[in-house]
Amino acid sequence: MQAMLYMLCFFLVVTVHFGSRELYVLFELSSPLCWGSALIGYGSAAQNLAYLSSLLGLKNHAALPGRLLGGSRGSGLQRHRAVVFSVADTTQLMFTGYGLCFLFMAATPVLRSKLSKLVGQSEQGALFASVACVESLCFLVGSGLFNSLYPATLHFMKGFPFLFAAIILFIPAGIIGTLRCLDQRRDNRDSTAS
Repeated sequence: MQAMLYMLCFFLVVTVHFGSRELYVLFELSSPLCWGSALIGYGSAAQNLAYLSSLLGLKNHAALPGRLLGGSRGSGLQRHRAVVFSVADTTQLMFTGYGLCFLFMAATPVLRSKLSKLVGQSEQGALFASVACVESLCFLVGSGLFNSLYPATLHFMKGFPFLFAAIILFIPAGIIGTLRCLDQRRDNRDSTAS
């Protein structure tokens, strides 16, 4: 059951990532930002630096995975970033959103690691084949959902897809937080019983 819940969390986090990633340039080209090619290039570079900073963040902090899975850092930063993008009407605010991206990709490998620990040694191949299938599905669902949502919501809030992404990310944060609390209770019971 835990593996299915973590897989659901993985699905939601990666769907939001793939879906919202495709909207940045459209969002930046339109009013009120009206970015040119140079600013779009800087924005793309800032977005891609998040992959490197997420890798360095995971490498340098042994305690980070627990915080990321608790919803306090990884998905929390993703929610903050999505909210900032949803209301960004200046270049400074948009780059503030990109600044909040510095650990947003760390949640995905942490979830894969957690899933790997939940299955036996002989099931690792099947697990990662399933994860790859889910990731492909995330790309399709995220692209379809967010590319449909953006033009449909332009008339009342241009940044609504990013706000929608932030709301979706409360689901994995809640699931992961609940699972961590249940694990801690079980560990406490086991330690008092022995």
